Amino acid sequence: MMRSPMSHPGRALAGLIPLCLPVLAGAQTFAEPLRVWAGLPGASLHWLLLLLGLCLCALVLLGSLRYRQLNRRLTASRRNLAKREHIYRLLVENSIAGVALLGPEAQFRYVNDRLAQMLGRDVAELMRISVMDVLDADDRERTLRRIAEHKAARLGDSRYPVKLLRPDGSALWLLASITPLYDEQDVLQGSVAVVLDVSEQRETELALAAQNAELRAAQQRLERMQEDLVRTERLASLGQLAAGVAHEINNPVGYLKSNLGTLERYLSLLDQAVPAEVDDRRLSQARKDLPTLLADCHDGLRRVEEIVRGLRGFAHAGEQAFAEADLKDVLESALRLAWNELKYHVRVETDYAPLPPLSCRATQLTQVFVNLLVNAAQSMEGEGEVRISTRLLGGEQLEVLVADNGRGIAPERRSRIFEPFYTSKPVGRGTGLGLAVSHGIIEGHGGTIEALETPGGGATFRVRLPLRQGASSEARR
Repeated sequence: MMRSPMSHPGRALAGLIPLCLPVLAGAQTFAEPLRVWAGLPGASLHWLLLLLGLCLCALVLLGSLRYRQLNRRLTASRRNLAKREHIYRLLVENSIAGVALLGPEAQFRYVNDRLAQMLGRDVAELMRISVMDVLDADDRERTLRRIAEHKAARLGDSRYPVKLLRPDGSALWLLASITPLYDEQDVLQGSVAVVLDVSEQRETELALAAQNAELRAAQQRLERMQEDLVRTERLASLGQLAAGVAHEINNPVGYLKSNLGTLERYLSLLDQAVPAEVDDRRLSQARKDLPTLLADCHDGLRRVEEIVRGLRGFAHAGEQAFAEADLKDVLESALRLAWNELKYHVRVETDYAPLPPLSCRATQLTQVFVNLLVNAAQSMEGEGEVRISTRLLGGEQLEVLVADNGRGIAPERRSRIFEPFYTSKPVGRGTGLGLAVSHGIIEGHGGTIEALETPGGGATFRVRLPLRQGASSEARR
């Protein structure tokens, strides 16, 4: 490095001599008055002043040297600072990350070209707005809350995803790293934000989440199909068994019914042949008990016949031909058949929507809704309410809801209520075939029947049927 002409100490001293001469001359001006005042000989005062001048010249020389040394250091520091500033500016301007200096209210004070490119705006435009103007509405409240937290206490760096909007309305997902800036009094002065564009990663995550949801739904559908297949195979086996059992039971039932009728006629003849005045206590007791015993036998036979009819219906649910019918007429017919169970303590409300004709086996559907209505009535210990409603679904499917406010169905029993011979009713009140037969009938129509969760209590059964047989499976779902 080349040295300046005044950097050598000798040369610096030579340059200072002209500055020191006026000082020595001035000292001579005041020499005589000072000598008289101090009472000193003339020679002593002369040498004293010369010594003082030389000391003063030495001090000026040292000060000048120190100044030049500090000035060189300051110049070197400024050069290093400018060089570092240039390097840092190159790093920020050429970074693949967006960089911004924000004020205490998140207003832009500096933005690099990369961030402006991400946001689709000019740097000058961004310098006139704040982060709030480009944030998605869902993220504004969260950002305001973070600013308030940084103002309330001195916090460290934070990192979180944020959603911004471009001028064309498209979304921009950024991963932001925020470093707050505080002064000596811990007052927030602003922050430095470094952001990375993670829009593609976010879209990939959303796509994966959607695919996972579809896979879970497909898995659930597969599990339901497997359950339906197992149930169908079980019902098919039970149907074959039921047909045989019904046939075997029906013949003895016919004998018993015929014999009971004959027995009643014989007893009537005997009652006419034996005078009532005959005083025989055992005969009197027999006359008193026989009608009750015969009534009990008829009731037992009636129940056996109901079981046989249920078994036959379960075994031959798909043999009736399809024909167009009005669903309202089917429901009204079911209400008439079940009215004996409903009329004393159940209030029935109906809400029938206008529906097109339904291709169905009307007698079988009537059996289904009779089962649902009787079950609803028997689930009520006192007075209750049953509501029947219908509606059209998408022009290809209709829905019937039968809801009651009875005891309801326990969650652990809901998955078993359509199994044959499964019942929660007391002994003597249910055979466990009604809902199983109903399930088979509805499946034979290409529909579904299910018990819904009813938060307010009671039970709700939903039946969905295609308007036309042979409709697409998508419409049936």
